Amino acid sequence: MKRILTISALSFILSACGGGGADETSSVKTTQTSSSDTSSTQTQTQSETQTQPQSNKLIDSKAADNAQFSQFKSQNMNIDISGLGFEAKTVYLKIYTFDNKTLFLGKVPNSPNFEFYLPNDVSKVKYDVFSTVKTDPQITKEYEL
Repeated sequence: MKRILTISALSFILSACGGGGADETSSVKTTQTSSSDTSSTQTQTQSETQTQPQSNKLIDSKAADNAQFSQFKSQNMNIDISGLGFEAKTVYLKIYTFDNKTLFLGKVPNSPNFEFYLPNDVSKVKYDVFSTVKTDPQITKEYEL
C-alpha cells in the first residue's frame, strides 16, 4: 500500500513540474539604419502606441469623460389594466422578447405607466397579462418601443 501511494505521489509531483525540454528562444533581427530613418521609425512607433493599448488593464485603457457604457435602457410602457376586464384584484404581467427572454414577471403596478429595463438592441416586446382567476382572460400583445 505504501508503494502505491509513494509511486502515485511521485508521478503527481513529476507531472506538476511541467514539460520542459523545448527551447523557446526567438531570434531577433537587428538592422542598422541612418539617423533620418530612425527618427521616422520612432514617429511611426509613437503613433502606433497611441492607437493600440499596451496592456489590457482597466487603468491603462482610458475612456473619454463623456463615454457611456450601457447594455440596457429604461423603457416606459403604458398598459391600462382596468379596461381589460379582469375580475381579480391582483393581475400579473410578463414582458419578454421575441426569442422568449423574460424581461419582467410580476404584479402589475397600480398606475398604468410601467417602467422596466431592456437590452439596447430590442425594439419590440411581447407581453402577457393574466390573473389567478379561471374566468379572467389571458391577453398576449406586442408592444412597439
